[in-house]
Amino acid sequence: MLRLRVDAEGCQHLDPTAGPLPLDIEDMRQLPAEAVEARLLAKRRSWSHRRLDLGRGEAAAFGLSLLPDGACRLHVDTDMIAVDPNSFRIVIEDLARLYEHPGWPQAPASHGFFDWLDQAGAGSEGAKRRERDRVWWRARLADVPPAPDLPAAAHASAEPASERLAARLSPDERHALERRARDLRVTPSVLALGLFAAALGRATGQARFRLNVPSFWRAPLVPEVERIVGEFSNVLILGVDLAAAATL
Repeated sequence: MLRLRVDAEGCQHLDPTAGPLPLDIEDMRQLPAEAVEARLLAKRRSWSHRRLDLGRGEAAAFGLSLLPDGACRLHVDTDMIAVDPNSFRIVIEDLARLYEHPGWPQAPASHGFFDWLDQAGAGSEGAKRRERDRVWWRARLADVPPAPDLPAAAHASAEPASERLAARLSPDERHALERRARDLRVTPSVLALGLFAAALGRATGQARFRLNVPSFWRAPLVPEVERIVGEFSNVLILGVDLAAAATL
């Protein structure tokens, strides 16, 4: 799946004759420390915004920065059309295992992602499930809230960009949130989702809107499914109605 190709019609292909992905190597060993840090930061920013060419089978990219004193930094970029978050973890764990034990080859999983996908929609039962789902959604489409009315950026760039936003909680703050979630009988993830919905409603002035919530459960339809790299996402449509809530 790291060499997945998507054609102009949106169909996915795997080329069994494709060669290994290239490794982009940049030598920074002679640069002063300040220049190394600036270059690594610029490289991280550039890789965060790049778009892989899926039409050419570029579902992943790997780079290596050679640093002073024998150090190095590995750069990894994958497209979520081919590699979901759990699959990215598998890729990184495989790399870590090969770093630690390069002489311990591991046999590939007995099945691949497309084997799993075939099973997911196979046979008359699969057709019945799809038809049942269509009927279920048709009966509810009229009640699905609209998408959030997000403001457009004043100076939108022609190229898409991905920005990181991060904050840290102290251990006491995290434990307090976990206790609050237990009091409400929800998971911490659901509590965070509720807070996100409340913040989004306040920012947009909307009380009723929908959110797309990805989940990544892989049904055990083939052996060793936990070792397969692929895109197992399922998007859940969550209707938010803040007006129906008495308090946050």
